[in-house]
Amino acid sequence: MRLSYHQDIVYLDAMPLDVGYAASRVEVVTLEGTSLLVGGQKPFTQLLISIPFMDAITCQALSEMALILKNTPSIEATLTLIAHDAAVFKDAALNGFTLCVDALGEFGMEYSTRIATPPLKGALTKALFVITKDGALFYNELVTNLVLPFDTQKALLKLATAQSCYTGQGCHV
Repeated sequence: MRLSYHQDIVYLDAMPLDVGYAASRVEVVTLEGTSLLVGGQKPFTQLLISIPFMDAITCQALSEMALILKNTPSIEATLTLIAHDAAVFKDAALNGFTLCVDALGEFGMEYSTRIATPPLKGALTKALFVITKDGALFYNELVTNLVLPFDTQKALLKLATAQSCYTGQGCHV
């Protein structure tokens, strides 16, 4: 997949996970050094976001998203922000997100978010994944121009929809 970053063109290692497929359970590490399993089936909706860097645009979009979710108690979801290196979060002041590092490379590999070419080679791309309680990928957004923000309004709508459409009954009721 082709992405732009300022005047550079960068490519991902592989095509990203598509909507409707099972979202793999992978291990990431919190900034405190604790192992955390994300993705897969869980008793709550998950919002997983990967970023290659933290700039003012990304920080503002994520802060707004966390604030809206905090003030919307009907949406019960975990918010996990994942980067390739802890240094990405150095100056970040984000409340509401669990900040994690893809220390084992599992997230980048399974969700196909690792950038394969310079100048961001090895970083994770700017991507957002909404995973339902049954572990299915309900929505994904890969920002093709890495200096632009996520579509936070659409992501919040998809997050609310993912939570409300899950009945726990399965598809053969």
